[in-house]
Amino acid sequence: MTIFGSARTGPDDPLYSQARDLAHELAQRGWMVITGAGPGIMAAGAEGAGPGRAIGISIRLPFEETANPDLTEGDHTVAMKYFFTRKLMLMKESSAFVSLPGGFGTQDETLELCTLLQTGKAIPAPLVLLRPLFPFDQTCENRQHGYSTTQSLIRRGDQVTCAGRRQR
Repeated sequence: MTIFGSARTGPDDPLYSQARDLAHELAQRGWMVITGAGPGIMAAGAEGAGPGRAIGISIRLPFEETANPDLTEGDHTVAMKYFFTRKLMLMKESSAFVSLPGGFGTQDETLELCTLLQTGKAIPAPLVLLRPLFPFDQTCENRQHGYSTTQSLIRRGDQVTCAGRRQR
């Protein structure tokens, strides 16, 4: 089971607890839990699954150089150079998916999965959205400055181009 979610969700956030508890229940039932190996929701998933039941697929970024501590033991982590190879690894061998709120990376991963499932390029698998990632009827500008920004999942300084103009 792959869990997608924000790297910026803190341990005191109810979403962190929800992800940790879900991963724990899945591991107790024999599932391996796959995460992006970073902090936040990814750390919650690894923490909940426990030693030997979590796999981390990290991305080499200057601000996230190592896997979270729950994954650093053993052969349960791999680092990818590119986002597209990381997404492939997060999706290819998983039998089910859970997505919690996150920033652009989480949204990208979840929507890529939706596209692969819709077009028949992925084996049909359940996808559970524990909370809406973003309201689908909002514009890009509103989406960027709505839930994801107020929950600190996207930084206000992050820039994105929407409909031909740059938004801040």
